[in-house]
Amino acid sequence: MVVVTIRIEMAGKTFNKLYVIEKAGVYNKQDTTWRCLCSCGKETVVRGNYLRSGHTKSCGNCINYSLENDYMKCTVSSGRSFIFDTEDYDLIKNYRWSVDKYGYVLARDKNQGSIKLHRLILNPKPDEVIDHINGLPWDCRKENLRITTQNKNTYNQKIKKSNTSGYKGVCFDKRRNKYIAYIHPNKKFKYLGCYLNPKEAALAYNKAASFYFGEYARLNDIGGT
Repeated sequence: MVVVTIRIEMAGKTFNKLYVIEKAGVYNKQDTTWRCLCSCGKETVVRGNYLRSGHTKSCGNCINYSLENDYMKCTVSSGRSFIFDTEDYDLIKNYRWSVDKYGYVLARDKNQGSIKLHRLILNPKPDEVIDHINGLPWDCRKENLRITTQNKNTYNQKIKKSNTSGYKGVCFDKRRNKYIAYIHPNKKFKYLGCYLNPKEAALAYNKAASFYFGEYARLNDIGGT
């Protein structure tokens, strides 16, 4: 049985993020490989079948940096982005970054192991914790980072997914048919009162959080009351 191999000319064509420059060789005596230029500026060699089927859409290591006003933005291969100060570009440019499902910016190094961008930027002591002030872990500008303790870092945590009231420090009491406001200063439960509507309870939490937690408090966005 004679196997006929059809060679398809692909030079000059674009497949997703890859522009085909020229033929590179043959894979497994059947599939032509092509030298391609990715839209991120990197070159890679890809099997022709993978290009045509959409199996390979980029070089697999796309990291694009762009200047955004007074800071920089980096878009990684997954399409997710993070931001940082322009002055930190030389510090981070040589790492292959990714953004995890929680929004944290990570890289791996054969000597250093796992690297978190916010720790690379501030270089804290091993026992020190870094807090993202606005709650956005992909915002690694120094104005959004501060060194703190683990306890203080919990003050700035977002509302839990299990919360059904829509406000931090507020829960609904079915027995009373009212909303309870509460807070945990120094990890101890403190009752803040019982209210007819969740906004009143959220306001009570905000006042208490400002008193107990100060600049670390994450306040509820109540809007017009």
